[in-house]
Amino acid sequence: MASVQVGLSPGLELSVTYQLNVLAIAVMYGGPALLQYEKLLIQVIGAAFDAPSSKVRLSLDMFVIL
Repeated sequence: MASVQVGLSPGLELSVTYQLNVLAIAVMYGGPALLQYEKLLIQVIGAAFDAPSSKVRLSLDMFVIL
């Protein structure tokens, strides 16, 4: 059987990485104003950890550093 690798296109990978970096900066400076979006942020970050892309998962380092 042939092995099938699932991945993101380079354009989508770049876009998601950029958006995660912007989101990390927003979380860093947003403070308590973002508490109303806590569940949504948890879902977005959790989905990014499940992404089949090492670049996307590496961009999550900014959240871990926070």
